[in-house]
Order: sequence, then structure tokens, then C-alpha cells
Amino acid sequence: MATKLSNTLSKEQIEAIFNSGLNPKDFGVLSPAQQKLMPYTSAGATSLKGVVQGNMAPGLLGQAVQEVSPYPSMYQKEPSGKSFVFMNKDQPPNEFKKTLAHEMEHALSIQGLEPQGSDINQEWDKLTGYSIKDRASLVRKLAEHGEYLRDNWGLDPEHAAGGYFGKGKGTDYNPNLLQEQFATLSSLEQDKNKRFTDDPYVRKNILTSRKERAAYNALTGLRQSRLDPRDLPPYTPQPDKSDPQTLTDNKVTEKVKSLLRFANGGYIPQAGNSKLI
Repeated sequence: MATKLSNTLSKEQIEAIFNSGLNPKDFGVLSPAQQKLMPYTSAGATSLKGVVQGNMAPGLLGQAVQEVSPYPSMYQKEPSGKSFVFMNKDQPPNEFKKTLAHEMEHALSIQGLEPQGSDINQEWDKLTGYSIKDRASLVRKLAEHGEYLRDNWGLDPEHAAGGYFGKGKGTDYNPNLLQEQFATLSSLEQDKNKRFTDDPYVRKNILTSRKERAAYNALTGLRQSRLDPRDLPPYTPQPDKSDPQTLTDNKVTEKVKSLLRFANGGYIPQAGNSKLI
């Protein structure tokens, strides 16, 4: 019999759990210890309406869901960007922390992209100019380097062997898994307090072009919100700071701005198997 948790949830959270086919009596708010595991990216998730934890299907570690209307589809409102995160309580604290960071990536994309009818997969294609086939190739590449991600970035061994990073048969890789892979990679970055695109191995073998690295950084973490230290517009690629030419490019830009008397300000014309999370 499932352990019943103390029900101190809001009415909205109870409705969200019920609308997702789960039993609200099996859920409760995060414990004080779990609240300390909230990722810093939660500060950017201003449309997140709550994180709850409880009894979920075995192997399902977490789930981010959009707010849905309880009314018939003819009355369904436009996507609001609001979301809820459900967490399976039966996982060790460090795994709970990584799962929560993964789900926060989804909450951010629900907030920033869903109202525009887009998602991380579509934005990747848009920012890189790649095709769906190209995206599937990157999914495959990430899977093929799963062991490296396990040994050097802390990817869960079961995730490296299966799930979103599992090696498929032949060229059969689902291109829509990219958003799940990116959410996991971002959670690993946060856990390690390191940037994925700073890793020489990643730069040589996975995200091998400047365009890919800039797009990855634009689609993960606080770059999905305006809480980036530079207050950049969400989902806007910027040159990766680890690219050798970036510093040179910046110096050239500053030189041009100085010559045009913009150095001190001025108007510049605008031109989803083993474990599911």
C-alpha cells in the first residue's frame, strides 16, 4: 500500500495532480531538506505554480506538466506557460536534486516556448538551421558518448545504458529526445558547477561547431529566462566564451564601437526508457 503523504497542497496543485491521472492523496509539499535541493534555475521559472512530491510509477523520477483546463477542449485557453513539477519521493537526495534540475528545464521551456507553440527541439532547428535528421544525428552522438558523460559528468549509469542516452539500433534515434538530453546535461552542469561547452572532449566530439555550442547554451539554464547576468533576451545565441576567437571578436567589436563613439553609450540601430525524467 502506498504511503499517504500529508495533504497541505494548494487547490491548484490538487487539481493539477488529479488532471494528470494521479491521486492527490499520494502527494505532498517538499520537505525542508528537499526544498534545499531546489536548483538556482527555479528563480527564472516565474510561471511555475508548485513542486510536489509523492508516489509515482516505478522508474518515473519526475514530470513537468503544463497547466490544463478542466473544461472541454472547445473552452481550452491558449497555453499559459504555467506548469507544475511532480517528483517521485523514492530517490536518494543527490538523484532527487538532479531530477529536479532536469524538470526545471522543462518548466522553463513550458514558460518560454509553449505559448509560442514551440519547444527546445524546434528552437534547436531554428537556431542552428539544421534538419530533423541532423537533430537525430546529435541525439545519436550524445548516446554514443554516454559512457564519457557517465564517467566525467556524473550521468546516471542507467541513463547512460538506456533511457534518453541509450544506444539505438542502427540509425534509429528519436530526434525528439534532444530536449530530454539537454535537460539532463543542464542538470549535470549545475551539479558539477561546470559549463558543458568548456569541456575539450565535448567540443571535439559532441558539440563540434561554434553554432552548436552557442545554441546549446541559449537553450539551457537561465538563458531560457531573462535572469542571465547580462539580461539577454531568452533563447538568443551568443558566442561561446571558450571559443578561441571569441575574445578577439570582442576586442574588434569594442574597437569599432569606440571609433563610432558608441563606447560610452549611444544609439545603435537594430539591424523520453530505463528511468524517465
